Amino acid sequence: MKKIHIITLVIISIFRINAINAQIVPCAAINVEAFPKNPQAGLYNYFGVRVTLAQTYDQDITVNGYIYDEGDPNNDHPYSLTVTAGNLSAETDDNFYQTSPANNAALDISSITR
Repeated sequence: MKKIHIITLVIISIFRINAINAQIVPCAAINVEAFPKNPQAGLYNYFGVRVTLAQTYDQDITVNGYIYDEGDPNNDHPYSLTVTAGNLSAETDDNFYQTSPANNAALDISSITR
């Protein structure tokens, strides 16, 4: 359910961004997700951010946004990932974002450009 929610937010964000920026990658071509450290251990939960493209491009694709505790959106922890030309994905380390042991991570996308 969480993954569907994130995908829905990505699609909505891309449509909104698409109206603003003509150099957007088509929404069906990109997936942005918060992924958990595996295994989670210790006093906190840790998450990373992953961008995956459906096909390679001849230009770099850059995704910017924010990761935060699910249910508490804010702009305190930005991320910026660039999928370089000819590649399909880019990701942060799996300990990029720390939550309490009871929380999950969610994210927003502020821009996608090529």
